Amino acid sequence: MLKATAASNSKKLIVFERILQTKGDDLRKLIAHQREEMTLPRDPDDEGAAAQWSVDRDLAMINLNRAILTLSEVEAALHSIEEGEFGFCRRCEEPISDARLNALPWTRLCLECAGG
Repeated sequence: MLKATAASNSKKLIVFERILQTKGDDLRKLIAHQREEMTLPRDPDDEGAAAQWSVDRDLAMINLNRAILTLSEVEAALHSIEEGEFGFCRRCEEPISDARLNALPWTRLCLECAGG
């Protein structure tokens, strides 16, 4: 039974590693695209267009920061797989539920410690 559990855990880790790698690749592409969009020259033709461009740029910056932070979390989760620490809460050190990991594979905290 112990071997079956170890094999099952190993398969889960492989699946989570692939999910995280794909998410990381997607985020890198998104970040590159968002950075490119933010550097495109804009020449608003009136004050309304300038104001709209400013709002669009602020939103793009917020989204870019969110993507960068998520990528950092994804990379940390991949590192935790390498270290054999994946799936354990960083605060209470208890296993994180499969449901939570399936929903948010880069999470560092169990639902209880995350306050939910």
